[in-house]
Amino acid sequence: MADTTKPGPPSDVRANIQQIMNAQRTQFPTTLANTCERFVGKQLSLELRSGWGWGEVLDGVHKPLDRDREAVISSGTVRVCVERFFRGVDSAIRGFVGSVVPSGHRLDNFKVVLFTMADGIDFDFNGNVCMVWGAWFGDREPSGAPGTVPEFTGGVGYKGYGTVYDDEAGYRECVRRLQLLDPRKTGSVRQSNQ
Repeated sequence: MADTTKPGPPSDVRANIQQIMNAQRTQFPTTLANTCERFVGKQLSLELRSGWGWGEVLDGVHKPLDRDREAVISSGTVRVCVERFFRGVDSAIRGFVGSVVPSGHRLDNFKVVLFTMADGIDFDFNGNVCMVWGAWFGDREPSGAPGTVPEFTGGVGYKGYGTVYDDEAGYRECVRRLQLLDPRKTGSVRQSNQ
């Protein structure tokens, strides 16, 4: 079997990628509302998502997970305790650092970095839920320069995706609204004046 282990990019390449991402975020913003900061010290639900390709990271080396392992890691919903929020270069809240609350899941006790990925502003955890979050898990504290998404630079970790929310009813309402916009579900794209 071929070795699919890929070393992470050198620091100058990471800096260039970060500059490109910052430029894209200016054109297509993705931010959390300032009111989200009231969740520091509280727990939120993280519904894990599979299908976009999860990866395992060992001391900075990324390796894609096979489908069976991805199905195990990315299944279910876990609770995360919010420790601190971080901001992008534009000073807008982009996500938070927390830890997975023990519940019997493979990710129990991992640190987690969660950041919004869907285009939109003023996402929250109830009525305006961001449906696509990057979810990075690690066995140690993440680090990063101000204005960047913190990263796990060593140890064992996973990179994947999910949806973060506080209120199940608010989350389900956001899912319902998105399904109304999905042409695969409605047969056509809805016009805003209909």
